Amino acid sequence: MRPLLIVTLLMVSRLPAADVPGTTLSDETVDVTVVVALTGDDATGAGTAASPYRTIAKGLAVARTLGVPRIFVGGTEVPNPDAKRVKVLIKAGTYREGDIESNTNQDSVKTLVITGEADSSGRPTTLFSGLEVLGGAWTDNGDGTWTHPWTLHYGTVGWPSTFNPLPTDNQIAARREIVMIGNRLLEQRTAVAGLGPECFTVDEGAHTIVLRTATDPNAAVIEFGAHQKLLGLRRHSNLVIRNISFEGAAGYLWDGNYGSAVDITNGDSSHPWVENVLIENCHFDWNGGSGLTTNAVQRMTVRACSMADNGGTGVSFGGSSYVRFENSTIARNWWRGLWGRQSGDIDAGSKNGGLYHALFKNLTVEGNLARGLWFDVYCKDVTVEGCSIAANWGGGAYFEINLPGDVVRDCVIRDNGSWGIHLNTTRQVTITGNAIANNIDGAINLSVGSRTGSTTDRDTGLSATVASTQDVTITGNTLVAQSYLQSLIAHEDDASHAPPLIATLVCSGNTYHQDSPLFRKGFAGADFATWKNQVGRGGVTLEAGSTCSEPDRVPVASDGLLDIEWYEGAGGRDPATAAALNLAKDARYVRKAPLFRALPPVCEGQPNVVGSSARVARGWIVPPASGSYRFWIAGGEQVRLRLSTTDQEADATLVASTAGRGSLAREWDKDAGQAVAPRTLSAGRRYWFELVQTTDSTDGTTGSASPKNQQFALAWVPPADGVHHHGREVLPRQVIVARPDGALGTGTARREGWVLSFGTEIWQLTGDSSHIRPEFPNHWAVRQELESLDIGRNWSKEAGNRVRANVVPTSSGTYTFWVASRGRSELWLSPTADPAGRVKIAEVMGSGTAYRAWTTQTTQRSGPIVLVAGIAYALELLQKSDANDAEDHASVAWSTNADDPAPAIIGSANLQTVSAPDPLPPIAASGTGAGGAKHPCGSGSLLGAAMILAALLTPGGIIRRRRLALAKDPRCAPGRAAALGAPSCRTRT
Repeated sequence: MRPLLIVTLLMVSRLPAADVPGTTLSDETVDVTVVVALTGDDATGAGTAASPYRTIAKGLAVARTLGVPRIFVGGTEVPNPDAKRVKVLIKAGTYREGDIESNTNQDSVKTLVITGEADSSGRPTTLFSGLEVLGGAWTDNGDGTWTHPWTLHYGTVGWPSTFNPLPTDNQIAARREIVMIGNRLLEQRTAVAGLGPECFTVDEGAHTIVLRTATDPNAAVIEFGAHQKLLGLRRHSNLVIRNISFEGAAGYLWDGNYGSAVDITNGDSSHPWVENVLIENCHFDWNGGSGLTTNAVQRMTVRACSMADNGGTGVSFGGSSYVRFENSTIARNWWRGLWGRQSGDIDAGSKNGGLYHALFKNLTVEGNLARGLWFDVYCKDVTVEGCSIAANWGGGAYFEINLPGDVVRDCVIRDNGSWGIHLNTTRQVTITGNAIANNIDGAINLSVGSRTGSTTDRDTGLSATVASTQDVTITGNTLVAQSYLQSLIAHEDDASHAPPLIATLVCSGNTYHQDSPLFRKGFAGADFATWKNQVGRGGVTLEAGSTCSEPDRVPVASDGLLDIEWYEGAGGRDPATAAALNLAKDARYVRKAPLFRALPPVCEGQPNVVGSSARVARGWIVPPASGSYRFWIAGGEQVRLRLSTTDQEADATLVASTAGRGSLAREWDKDAGQAVAPRTLSAGRRYWFELVQTTDSTDGTTGSASPKNQQFALAWVPPADGVHHHGREVLPRQVIVARPDGALGTGTARREGWVLSFGTEIWQLTGDSSHIRPEFPNHWAVRQELESLDIGRNWSKEAGNRVRANVVPTSSGTYTFWVASRGRSELWLSPTADPAGRVKIAEVMGSGTAYRAWTTQTTQRSGPIVLVAGIAYALELLQKSDANDAEDHASVAWSTNADDPAPAIIGSANLQTVSAPDPLPPIAASGTGAGGAKHPCGSGSLLGAAMILAALLTPGGIIRRRRLALAKDPRCAPGRAAALGAPSCRTRT
């Protein structure tokens, strides 16, 4: 792929912006302020600053009595002349209360303002928590588990019969328990037998809760979700909610209205609408169900909010109109659905039904364990503009049975686990000016099947029917495929519904990029010319200079993964206190995970970073050619670049920094300190770099005239190669290797993989001397860092997995390893950290085993292996799932007890990430597979593993194909295998 391609992704054409007014609420002047503080008293307080109330519930109850806008006089409802405009001011602190339902009459005049306090950086310091501390002693069971009395009986919610049924052995999606230990969320299981590290289960019959954790719970703070909902507001018009964090509500994934922490609704049919709602600078994070839901709200604005890490959806707008949602984050939601193996019905970072006239603008929709955005059933006139929709496990944006008028414009939609944009039975849609790249299934899918929906248009009161996808305009986009196997634009060739789509499709002015061979299987399975003729439209621009032969790509040893971390509380922009520090080693951050990790297509951060924060991009630059290189940095506030002359961080020196308040985005020449003196680099070598941006606590704007909060970036000019002219460009991530050994990689295992559709044998995943798999080793679909040697459950069928890590025991002894998997798997281990010495020590045959079932086959268990504490041993797991619909899984456990019935999954405390270049493949022709084809004994060392859903850390780059080097593997000799207690290489059947 051409280096300029990724730069092109962000240089999309700009069209006049859409506008939805949102709330018309302009007068926030109040008559009365009711004060709530943790130092107050509900019985004796007066609700004043000097004598506050103690609880939010009390403050809202008083506000309702003061602000009732209408009363009954002689049986007739009339305006209340004594109604007040009320502010409930909630002072800073943690309020552990919930299940508050506030209900008042609707009126279009009076205002209710519910506001907390914020720190100097603008982050809310008022926390409304649904958690309570679980007191009392825990009993040590002696096997890594702890037991405590549990008197609560939440039970399971009734699961809709129209939804995908829940697995009989996993009801987590229908439960609502939350347990946190030391601010860390524990994962829920349904039985003690299934408890992995840092998990819990509730046994309501035995009245107990059981944890498996390495932390002594008697020496830690254990919190549990005590409240199903935090705040329900019914029939509250002219409503403002500001500066509050809502966390810890133990809601169900689904209870008829998404089980949200905060719910704003009309209440009943006598009051059909709530009008004029403003929500700003609020966090709806870490709740068991959804974060925020609204129903039947007109003229609503939500801005500068976070909806992250919720068990269900982050935010859902239902049956609402004129909604403006902007400058907010929807990230990492749907963990309860993931744990409960529930998807397909309500899974999305944001799912919205019946939403009319809405603008989703400048949102970050990333890392959700589901779709990113879902506009489901009878939405109308929805615009998605200027958003980053990336690394979601499902598709990016899904429009299903919508009324006309949807627009997706000027967005970056990348690295998602399904389609970038999917239109299903939706008419009159415009997709323009977007960069849609590296999504697992392809860029755009136009489903034109036989689904039909009928409703009443709320605007006109007339009946409306949606029966097909048509009147679609796709123009001015840059579409990038992940590999030559992938479609860029696809549609279904349905006899009755495809013709209207084709007849009304406008597809012009787009630029298409696809890996070699160009357009072989893109565009709905047809070659490019066939597809273009089929849709009857031209206007397609091929990659500049392309002759439809193999396009240029960067042939370097790169993993294509740029990892930008974002920390809050960096301590200002003074380089002496923040920018000059290696934040991964700074004591302020070693115990604090970054707020999020971003994976942009180029070495560039996001704009509008909150004050007192830091962002760090670090790793190795791998130049594609030898010669003289120039580098520049840009960005608001303090941006600094450290660059090494070697691959060692210790050799890095400060080579560039911004001055004053920094520069505008990509303003490379504001001052001389932004440039790096020319330096000579060698092709294929690694050079350590660290790019840090810090901001102070001063608020600022992101306008074109101000450098405040402008995104940081690193640019270069590669040397001339006699073929291409290289201008200054932001570094594409294809030339960056991230997650260095011993730093960010410590404590994780690297999982890589592909979506496959053939075979059940390991050699069918890895290839052999007779069968080359062109996807390997570089064309993996996804990449993820795991915190344990367990890939999870129910990912897909007919896929493959490779997991690599260095295993480091904490104590010396004789260890036994176990592997369990769906389908076949192989476990390889090296006597050192060098993976080239690895031998196969265990394997699963045939259709495999149940999840974490360690004794199904004798080959699952290794022989005794002596390991030394503190020494790293290279480990590799290969797994190939079959076509059976049973759940896909693979996991590795160990124990010093060879007969342990429940060995421990190897977790982060004993892992180091493998991020060195791939070793040469251990290929041998020692056996015969199906059809007589020979296949390797150690056939997996270069090959990826596959995860179907896009992970939180999804890869993006397209790397040059290279064939497997085939050579006889001397490690299959019985003597080498016996050195690690491994079985000799077997002939696969």
